[in-house]
Amino acid sequence: MGAAWKAFELRVAKAWGGSRSGPTGRMGPDVAGVPLAIQCKRTTRIGIKGSWIVQARADGKKLHLPWILVVAQHADRAPVAVVDHDWLVRLWKQAQGEELP
Repeated sequence: MGAAWKAFELRVAKAWGGSRSGPTGRMGPDVAGVPLAIQCKRTTRIGIKGSWIVQARADGKKLHLPWILVVAQHADRAPVAVVDHDWLVRLWKQAQGEELP
């Protein structure tokens, strides 16, 4: 099932209101049209590779956007997301109406 990773990227893109960016490989995020750098990875066993985080961070830095790494195990309908903790804290504080420095 070679197209499963494409379907996963498409599902993530739709969830965020964007579109799948296509076969950019290591050239950029997997989701276009959103104010985030989203990188998608499918794996046989849940685990996060350091190289995936490096790639997601590089995408975010290049585009000056927050980065998100979305990881799903094969046949998993509940992927997990990895983000920069400081960004997540700022997002939470904004949602709570707190003034940010």
